[in-house]
Amino acid sequence: MSAVQVETGRHDIPKASGDYFRRFVTALKQRGTELIVIPVPRSGFTFSGTLDASEIEGSVFAKGNHPDFKKQALDAYQSSIANLASYGVTAADFMSAANTELTRNPKKQLFFLQDGHWRPEGAEVAAKAVATTLAAKLPSLKEQISTKEFKLVPGPVTQRNGFGWDVRVKLDCPNTKWQPLVEPYPTVKAELVSGGDLLSDDEFPVYLAGTSYSADSYKMGLESYLKKALGTDLTNIAINGGEAMSSMLDFYTFNGD
Repeated sequence: MSAVQVETGRHDIPKASGDYFRRFVTALKQRGTELIVIPVPRSGFTFSGTLDASEIEGSVFAKGNHPDFKKQALDAYQSSIANLASYGVTAADFMSAANTELTRNPKKQLFFLQDGHWRPEGAEVAAKAVATTLAAKLPSLKEQISTKEFKLVPGPVTQRNGFGWDVRVKLDCPNTKWQPLVEPYPTVKAELVSGGDLLSDDEFPVYLAGTSYSADSYKMGLESYLKKALGTDLTNIAINGGEAMSSMLDFYTFNGD
């Protein structure tokens, strides 16, 4: 975790690009495309109240143990969802779903310790949040795309290191005793159980656009969890390091009319 992971600020569409984003969303709707967004919060909210007070004293991390930190983070997140809604975008409430999951299973780790990405456990929560959002806000779309049944098959265990996060932590929190971690995590693969074959054309094709949280290369599993939660096949067009828009712009540049 780094200092940026314990911020509680809103992550709204910048005003400078707001008009462009609104036109982009409108153009998608005119093509019959519904944009569903999963706003990804900073991972620090999942560690709130668990940090060693002796290590974080006098550092930016100290606010992570403040009793109001989770509420502040959730309020900021809800404001960001409202901001997206003002542009006509449906957003899945991942943070509320994550807090519910952590209330049921306090020891469950949704994010990596020294990396801001979610683990497969977090990706599964995100996928279920998307399904819940569609069922509540776009039930007819949920019904139209849910034509298949998938099961999750365990894959090999892989691992991830902190990509220098330990260095960042030591700069922000010099009293820490943390050492670089190599964190193992399980992988899963979605296999079709029923509802046609994977080569058949879907009447309502689904695409997973995004960055490293979504890309298959890191095997965090969002693609597989979405297939199971939504009951649909999908095409993953995410680009590592592509930020929020690159994969969609790339897709429509080469596949648009």
